[in-house]
Amino acid sequence: MITDTILQHLHNALEKALITDIPAGDPTRAGAVKIGALQGEPDVDEARISVEIYANDPDRPGEWEDEIIEFEIPRTAYWARRFAVSLRCLLVDTGEPLNEASRIASTLKARIEVTLLLLDWTGVVSGSERAIGVLEGQIYSLTAQSGGPGEYDWSGKFLFEVQTRNTYR
Repeated sequence: MITDTILQHLHNALEKALITDIPAGDPTRAGAVKIGALQGEPDVDEARISVEIYANDPDRPGEWEDEIIEFEIPRTAYWARRFAVSLRCLLVDTGEPLNEASRIASTLKARIEVTLLLLDWTGVVSGSERAIGVLEGQIYSLTAQSGGPGEYDWSGKFLFEVQTRNTYR
């Protein structure tokens, strides 16, 4: 299925942008990038910054589903395959002041957005369906602070659509 292929492609790109390419000890380095929910693996202490990748949006069932956006005769369909990325920054235990916590969240938001915008989709194929790229103008992102003084946790959500082309035989 193209959805699984896209999820793996996204995982590899986000893991590189948020972990592999970031030096150990950098406060903006993520501890985990995972397809689906973390469910305690790894532990919060290891993954104080974590990213989860989903097909559709588990927080909005029935509202962010894949759909055909164009159909060509004889048998070609263009799909908007929809995905969500959730960001969690648990900064309570490390006690960053508000300005540093805000900088960490903003840096991570920018890295995720740039990764989604610049990701190369060449070779992302499953069966007769191939990914073309993120639909222009179809990335929605939000980060929000939670917690009070001295407890500056942040969360983020990124919704986007990947256009695919499938020729049915």
